[in-house]
Amino acid sequence: MDASRLFVALDTDSADEALSIVYELSGIVFSFKVGSALFTLAGRDIVETLVSNGLNVFLDLKFHDIPSVIAKASVNLSRMGVRLMTLHTLGGLEMMRAAAQAINANWDGKPHKPLLFGVTLLTSLDQRALSEELACRRSLEEQVIHLAGLAREAGLDGVVASGRELEALKREFGTELKVLVPGIRPAGGKDDQKRTITPARAVEMGADYLVVGRPITRAQDRRAAAEAIIAEMLG
Repeated sequence: MDASRLFVALDTDSADEALSIVYELSGIVFSFKVGSALFTLAGRDIVETLVSNGLNVFLDLKFHDIPSVIAKASVNLSRMGVRLMTLHTLGGLEMMRAAAQAINANWDGKPHKPLLFGVTLLTSLDQRALSEELACRRSLEEQVIHLAGLAREAGLDGVVASGRELEALKREFGTELKVLVPGIRPAGGKDDQKRTITPARAVEMGADYLVVGRPITRAQDRRAAAEAIIAEMLG
């Protein structure tokens, strides 16, 4: 694990604020997540600005649509030079396979072909929501493993999953699937994500990438917060 595997989530209200955070973390953080909130404000410009400055971009738009639409959208995003991109595993095997095959067939030689990750279950969901709202009879862990299996079959590079399921994923799939873990929180942190984990524990269990947002971006001293998390990652 190295510092480039830490993506700081730029879940801001403006492009200027996002770029201010990037500037403040310059020399410490080299990878950033752009999600749907920022992308709908700043569009391609924010992504291309980050990429042109040599930064790694995880474009987290969690695509979920019919296979033909997702295939075209995935190719469009792959040509922006992003390092990682996401779609929902709940879109099904055919949708995921269409995206993976389209990127492989149409990648135009950017320095880094993007890694395609499947989102299993959002970290805002817990067992009650899965059982009562989504009417799923499996446990959280069983459902995540099932969806990750579909992602592997479809040819995806990895999955996005809570740290609570990380150990089971690594036990089931080993190095066949990379695992990106959001919901990374220092000990004692509380917010709207229910299945969180500390940086050290995530690395110990084999996480390939970590995503941290508010513990860094809302810290009084962002550089110090980022340095503390990286130090914990690196042991």
